[in-house]
Amino acid sequence: MHMKTRTNVSIDKELLESAKSQNIVISTLLEKAIKDELKKKAEEDWVEENKANLNRYNQRITEDGVFSDELRTF
Repeated sequence: MHMKTRTNVSIDKELLESAKSQNIVISTLLEKAIKDELKKKAEEDWVEENKANLNRYNQRITEDGVFSDELRTF
C-alpha cells in the first residue's frame, strides 16, 4: 500500500466546480496524470539516452537488411 500525503494545488475555480459536478475525483485524476507524465518522460529519456545506438542499428539494417530477409515469403 502506498502512503498518501496532502498537498496544495491551485486550479481554476470553475474548472474545479465542473469536475466535482461530474463526480471526478481530483486526487485520483491528478495521480493518474502524474504517473502518465512520468512514464512519458522516462520513455523520452530512454530514447535520448539510446539515440546513438538506435541510429547505428537503423543504419546497419538499411545497409545489410535483417537476418530473415531471405526467409520471408511476404
